[in-house]
Amino acid sequence: MKAQTAIATFALTFASVAANAQVTAHANLANEIIRGIATQASNLTFTDSAGNPTNRYGANYPDMYFSVPVANDPTSVYSVYGRCASFVTLLLKACYNWNPGDLGQSPYADEYYTSILNSNHGFTLRTSFSQAQFGDILASKYSNGGDTGHVMIFSSSRLLSYDPATETREYEVTVMDCSKEQHTNDTRSMYSQLPKGAGTGQIRVKTVNDGLIAWAWRVTDSYYVPSARPIVLGFFTPN
Repeated sequence: MKAQTAIATFALTFASVAANAQVTAHANLANEIIRGIATQASNLTFTDSAGNPTNRYGANYPDMYFSVPVANDPTSVYSVYGRCASFVTLLLKACYNWNPGDLGQSPYADEYYTSILNSNHGFTLRTSFSQAQFGDILASKYSNGGDTGHVMIFSSSRLLSYDPATETREYEVTVMDCSKEQHTNDTRSMYSQLPKGAGTGQIRVKTVNDGLIAWAWRVTDSYYVPSARPIVLGFFTPN
């Protein structure tokens, strides 16, 4: 079942979500897809019925998609073809029938960053990292050319260090995303046939007075310069 069909199916399932509820359906679906791709790979299934890799990176609108197995169709599989922002867009549309409005059919990563920062388009900025919940969205805006930024789904966090003198904390953060590069302990490193696409791994973030200050792609990497790659955290509320 490609995403176009999945959107209608999942949107009907979650249409009754309360307007002010903390929603996690998109994160649950992302987790299911990532686990499904890995399980298929463990059974030596790396391609779909058309011969395409089940996990691919690079597609924007209108070419991005995800699929989930269909009952009584042994040829159907979990698969993803997208980028960081387009993958999140597909999940939000599938689960809540999200309409990005003036952002277009598939917002870019920097537009996710701005929407969260300004609490627009269904997103609300979290100013306290300690309040982060499963399903929150992390978005960074890049100012040094190339990709416009990066978008990730927050899964969990673990405190690495704390300096009470400056109220500085460092966290290992488990995220789900669609990427061409792997994070620490990344599921995309499990199978050389599927090194890119949707997966789960760990990044590192720094907070001061519970506010996000900086982040690093991997737990052992140096932090990005905050002015070059600022990061925000927010949650999504369906209309």
